[in-house]
Order: sequence, then C-alpha cells, then structure tokens
Amino acid sequence: MRTPTDLLGQTAAIPQGDGNTIIQIVGDGNTVVPGRPHLRLTRYLTRRVVRVELDWLSPYCRSTALIGREHELEELQKFLNDPRPTLVRTLAGPAGRGKTRLALELCERASDAGWSAGFATHAELSRFSAQQNLATWA
Repeated sequence: MRTPTDLLGQTAAIPQGDGNTIIQIVGDGNTVVPGRPHLRLTRYLTRRVVRVELDWLSPYCRSTALIGREHELEELQKFLNDPRPTLVRTLAGPAGRGKTRLALELCERASDAGWSAGFATHAELSRFSAQQNLATWA
C-alpha cells in the first residue's frame, strides 16, 4: 500500500489488491470496529439436563430422541446440500408441532458438517440489518 500525501499535506492511503480496509479517524473519542458485518447465531448444540418436570416439554432440552421426522430431516438435508449460493427455508405451522425441535436437529447436523448453524434472535437481526455494506457480510 502506498501512503502519499493529499493536497492538505495529510497522509492518504491508496489500496492495492483485494479485500483491503482503510480506516481514517479524525478527532478524539472515536471507536473503530474493524471487520466485515457479521450475524451472531445462538446455538443449542448440547442437550440440557432436565432439572424440573417442565423441562421435558422444552425443545431446547432435547430430552427425548426425535422420532418420526425422517422424511422432513431428509428434505432439510437436501436443502443444506443445494449448491446455490443463497437459499432461505421457512418452517411454518401451529404451535407445538415440532418446528423448533426439527430446526434444532438440523442445526446439529449442519454443525457436524462444518456449518455455522444456529438461531438468529430478533434483536440480532435488527442489529445486523442496521449495518452498512451488507453485501460484504461474513
């Protein structure tokens, strides 16, 4: 990278190559957070210990084995293996039908296969969408 001076005699940065980041700060009390925008995922990859009887009903405890969802998991596995660069899949249905539990099982499979898999909270999606240059997100 070259660092010539501009018309005011200040140092200027001119990037060469790809993936460069130039940060110029003027004044005091500034905060710089380098890096690309990112999305923080909440992960539930371990089974929780059942501490009270109500925990048996929580899909996040994963206190019992998932039975009878082989077809749905097969379809979701096909979704994960799709070569297209961007895909979105939604699970919709009445409460208590197993959508969250199915998503938890899929996250575990995806994580085992090397994916960054998890749940994005509403607050995290709001924070992420407020960032600039989302085309470069990590």
